[in-house]
Amino acid sequence: MTSPFILFLDFDGVLHPDPPTGEASFFCRAFLLQEWLEAHPHVDVVISSTWRLKRSHPELQALFPQWGDRIVGVTPDVPQESYQRQHECETWMRDHSDPWIPWLALDDRSWNFRPFEKRLVLTDRKIGLTETDLVCLTKAMGT
Repeated sequence: MTSPFILFLDFDGVLHPDPPTGEASFFCRAFLLQEWLEAHPHVDVVISSTWRLKRSHPELQALFPQWGDRIVGVTPDVPQESYQRQHECETWMRDHSDPWIPWLALDDRSWNFRPFEKRLVLTDRKIGLTETDLVCLTKAMGT
């Protein structure tokens, strides 16, 4: 059995280009993550996107019914900090998870994380998630 793993997921610039333009609609890259999640059933998802500020956890789950209960939460809205997104992820881990469970973040904004953060898999915001990004994600997991 594979150990549990947490993936913090941004939407804009990851599941679709930021901003979505032309034929690129909202969540047009989500199918890639769906395929990856099917191959990694031990990974649970926590929404770290700013979409979490205007939608509840159940509303966010409803956007991705194929992921079901694998969306286990949303990061908290914490006071402004340097490396904001990293602080939100670490706060969620401290409050909701066993400290030894590994995690990664899939995001398009490096400045929201400490420099050289090894738990960040960075996407190109103008493109969104690619197969190459998923190879990097798998390597970063150590699997």
